[in-house]
Amino acid sequence: MKNSFLKPVSHGGDHRPGGSDPTYAGVWHNVGDTDEPAFQNSWDNVGDPFAPMRFRLVVGPPSDSGSSIDDRQSVLEIQGSVIGGDTGTVIFTLPDGYRPSHELRLPASDSDGTFVVLRVEANGDVSHGLT
Repeated sequence: MKNSFLKPVSHGGDHRPGGSDPTYAGVWHNVGDTDEPAFQNSWDNVGDPFAPMRFRLVVGPPSDSGSSIDDRQSVLEIQGSVIGGDTGTVIFTLPDGYRPSHELRLPASDSDGTFVVLRVEANGDVSHGLT
């Protein structure tokens, strides 16, 4: 299996609460770390110099009505480089609170630059989809 380099699925900047930017990017969760989701189906991080498989939520700015942080739109950000598993298998499972309401199909590329699909299912399964 070729390395799969999974690109960020939203903006790349780190935002902090406060200041002039009301957007908040949550803490990165590294797959495979203690108390984080485990890799499945022989998937693992590629290793240095590539980013580990990780995810976080980015919470958008409040609406004009001054909505609370719980009512704001949030974007799931996933990035990293993985190796070892087979196409179509689950890489890891997102915990509750990070799962989308519907299946998402996100663009990614492998080590040769070939387009692949990262599938994020409503049950939290994140898999290396079809090329």
